[in-house]
Amino acid sequence: MSINTTAGQNISLPCVIETDEKNIAQIHWKRITAGNKEHSIAIFNPQFPPVKYEWNNVSLDIEDHSQKLRGSILQLQEVDNWASGQYMCELTIFPDGTVKRVTNLLVIDVKLSASVTWLNQSAGEGVKVMILCNSTPSADNYFLWPSKDKSSVLRNETGLFLLHEVMRESDDVYVCQPEWSLSHPLHGQNLTTQVRVCCKCDEPSHSHKGGHRL
Repeated sequence: MSINTTAGQNISLPCVIETDEKNIAQIHWKRITAGNKEHSIAIFNPQFPPVKYEWNNVSLDIEDHSQKLRGSILQLQEVDNWASGQYMCELTIFPDGTVKRVTNLLVIDVKLSASVTWLNQSAGEGVKVMILCNSTPSADNYFLWPSKDKSSVLRNETGLFLLHEVMRESDDVYVCQPEWSLSHPLHGQNLTTQVRVCCKCDEPSHSHKGGHRL
């Protein structure tokens, strides 16, 4: 199984069997690094609770049904690029022996920004405004819409949007959202950044950097 996410998110790695006919004697989570080295993260044995943790910022949710242990979910908090890699869930099952399941986790650090340029050098009524949406890594498409009217969505591949004849009632916070292709690891990640277009301000709006998940 593979999971792709962005830096700063909380991630759940499941390892649960679908039957009550197996008897799990122990759960052992490990991280696999270069050279197939295994590093212990957490161990749970129902005969010797509670969970024994080898890492900080992790927790283990124990899954059971009808008083039978069925597995666990490893919770990783606020992951960063360092967390990328292979995670192995090792289940000791009686009488089958050891069952291993590996999850590949990819954490990508995404940077989003949006900037506003008043093409006549001042913020006034009936002027053209350019909004530039940018992301690292670059997206395949960019969407822009005013927060007051989510039905007015603009879309292009460059992230450069031109608003014609901006009037006083156009004052709004605009939302920029990148979209990556189906083959990209970031496909389906709902990330946005915002920028304010303000005709009534004394000074034109400038750039705003950052992003958040919808």
